[in-house]
Amino acid sequence: MAGVLRRESSSDSDGEWEYLGAHSTSTAASEGAAEVETHAPTSGGGVHTETDADARLHEVTAVYEERLRVLQATNEGLEATIRDMEAAQQLRELEMTTLRDTVEAMTRETQQREQEASLMKAAIEKATEVTKQSEQEASLMKATIEKATEEAKQREHEASLMKATIDRMTEAAKQLEEEASLMKAAIDRMTEEAKQSEQEASLMKAKIDRMTEATKESEKEASLMRATIDKMTEEAVSLRGTATQLSEQCAGKDVRIAELIVVVNILKDSIENTPPADNKGFSLIKKLEVVNINGTHFLTTPPAASLHALKKVVLRGSVITTIQALRHATQLEEVELSFTKVTDITPLTASLRTLELLWLKNSSVTSIAVLAGATQLELVDLEGTKVTDITPLKASASTLKLLYLRNSGVTSIAVLAGATQLEVVDLRGTKVTDTSMLPRSTRVLR
Repeated sequence: MAGVLRRESSSDSDGEWEYLGAHSTSTAASEGAAEVETHAPTSGGGVHTETDADARLHEVTAVYEERLRVLQATNEGLEATIRDMEAAQQLRELEMTTLRDTVEAMTRETQQREQEASLMKAAIEKATEVTKQSEQEASLMKATIEKATEEAKQREHEASLMKATIDRMTEAAKQLEEEASLMKAAIDRMTEEAKQSEQEASLMKAKIDRMTEATKESEKEASLMRATIDKMTEEAVSLRGTATQLSEQCAGKDVRIAELIVVVNILKDSIENTPPADNKGFSLIKKLEVVNINGTHFLTTPPAASLHALKKVVLRGSVITTIQALRHATQLEEVELSFTKVTDITPLTASLRTLELLWLKNSSVTSIAVLAGATQLELVDLEGTKVTDITPLKASASTLKLLYLRNSGVTSIAVLAGATQLEVVDLRGTKVTDTSMLPRSTRVLR
């Protein structure tokens, strides 16, 4: 195979040489040499020899070889790039797989949250129905407040005490919404303790159930308070009244103490000269079942002969010193007197056959002799009291499930020999040494 160099004629003496490429004809093969065509220039000039053509061919060949090497290097670079791209593609596919798994997990979580939202919506709808039922009661409350306004000016000398009481009740109302979360936190802590022992979990179940019911009740009362406040605030700006007149108008109605707190809270801005409640009005609330004045400044609770339907009383942390008002209550099931200065619980005599839960933690009670007539007690809390003798609990030994004596003055628990259902007894901080009379299933805290 040979190349052809052709010289074009031009005005220059040397002309221009052009490389025509390789030929593969039979004639070129037989001659075995390059053919050089020359065209005479227009004005003289030399003739290129075959040696010059070979040199030119060699130069061109070198150029193309160099280009070939560059192309080969470029090709190798492209192959490396392709390999990198394939690796990156595999990595992206792996990332896409991971992303798909994540999306599926998020989808499942979203579906679960939608279910929870549906349950929450149903609860809200139920609360709305309860709110509608309170509109009629709000109208009755308005009439009561209007009547109370007429006598407000006669009570100026007792205004400061009433204002302090209302402030305290207002704080209690605001705390109702927080009680649910506080109770839930308490339940969570109890649950963690329960995990330490299967026996302890079963023993604490009764107490947790009680607290859960209280939490639900607090949530309903908080919802009812918000609805009542929104309904009555606009019309109550200029109204004045006292708790006595309010109670008289509510005679014969099923009024919960949470609703009473809401009404008093609404009156707060308009009772600067209003006297304190003398508590006599409670005697007219014949169907009252729950009284919760936790942490308030009620100083006395005069006897209320018509509180026979009362089932639960919570006075925890209040400054009350006597419970004489409860001596006519015959249906009490739960009484909470913890952190009070109450010393005498004999007014509970009328409720001994129904009393189930009695909380006296860190109270001033020193004797529980009256409980000798109680036959249904399930929980008794004497923690931090100066009670030394629990013999009166003998009548309730067969029903007693939880007994808290921590840091009390008790030195003997022999009376518990018949406590077959006793689940927990707290003896921490006491001088009790003999527990042999207790059932094996009883959890003893030392």
